[in-house]
Amino acid sequence: MFNTNLELSSTTGITAIEDPEITGEIYYRVKAGVCYIKCNITTQSTSVRNGAILCNGLPKTAVGQSRYCSNGPGTIGIGVIYIDNNTTALKINLSGRAGNGYTSFSYPIYQ
Repeated sequence: MFNTNLELSSTTGITAIEDPEITGEIYYRVKAGVCYIKCNITTQSTSVRNGAILCNGLPKTAVGQSRYCSNGPGTIGIGVIYIDNNTTALKINLSGRAGNGYTSFSYPIYQ
């Protein structure tokens, strides 16, 4: 069954990023069965790490998504932000480069 509710939910801000080496803001909204995420994060870490948890409790994914996180076109990113299939945790694979990163993406929610 398809979600036919076309109202955009209110913006939900993630108030606590779980990884202690990452700060910033993460927001999400849901419309018609799609979750829209916006991230503005900073890390001082120069360690390469996979699977660092940014937050838990997002709407469960039907299909996972990922997006390169950088501070502009042509710049070296701080990592790849992703959410796996059938999960609620937003994670990042850190590239070992300290700095700011911005990204946004969407995914279908599990129904």
